[in-house]
Amino acid sequence: MNTKKITVGDWVKAKSFEGEIVIGYIENVNDNGKSVRIKAVQAEQVGVKGSSIETPIQSVTPLQKFHKKTKADILGLIDLALLTHDKEWFERLTADLKDLHEGPASNGQARKPFSTGSRLNFHL
Repeated sequence: MNTKKITVGDWVKAKSFEGEIVIGYIENVNDNGKSVRIKAVQAEQVGVKGSSIETPIQSVTPLQKFHKKTKADILGLIDLALLTHDKEWFERLTADLKDLHEGPASNGQARKPFSTGSRLNFHL
């Protein structure tokens, strides 16, 4: 059984009731705590992508919240930061883009890693 706390908005990998692998984010944790509703962004089964599926909570595995971002990742997130008018997130992302091109901060201090999520709790 999965012992990690699963909350709304978490990115997860899970098996559906039919046994298909699905990657998506948690839309709802049922009151009984035995199942969750996932918005599928990737799925083995044709037609599942983009839909919401119910699955047992024990089949859910949280995905890493941190990963090394590519230039394409950062540029896409910068667009989203601009669309949401999130200045702080935009500034962090542009600093990440600069670091990607030039390497980490040159003042001898490493920059603190941070989530790809915005203050609105969006995660990659």
